[in-house]
Amino acid sequence: ALSGKYEAARKAFMASILIDPDLVIARAELGTLELIQANYDEAQKIFLQVLHDDPENRIALHNLGVIYFQ
Repeated sequence: ALSGKYEAARKAFMASILIDPDLVIARAELGTLELIQANYDEAQKIFLQVLHDDPENRIALHNLGVIYFQ
């Protein structure tokens, strides 16, 4: 059910990133997916990488805040 949809989303984001590693939005959304699944360490790692390339990325900034206030 829902876990299958998460896995499908993960595969889609990963495919997008393989095609274009600089596609920040795909990486940010992959981080969001990790956050939703409570994979906080992996999500944090992804968001920090996103912010390295796009320091004002709102998805990464917001979601890092969510992680830090856990």
